Amino acid sequence: MPTLTDRQQQVLERLQQDPPMGARQIAEELGITRNAVYQQITALKRKGLLSAMFTPSGEVQAGNPAAEAES
Repeated sequence: MPTLTDRQQQVLERLQQDPPMGARQIAEELGITRNAVYQQITALKRKGLLSAMFTPSGEVQAGNPAAEAES
């Protein structure tokens, strides 16, 4: 498993909740900006810990088969 910063771990945990938190809610809870959350999501995607189906805001992309199956 790739090494994560504390902040990346915090963001990842919130994205893995059911239902996952959005970037705005994560930012408010962690006391950081949404841009900081977007940067962490991008880093997590690069490390292979989030699939490409997540947008920078932490949402599942519209039109994604996984998202449609949950609807």
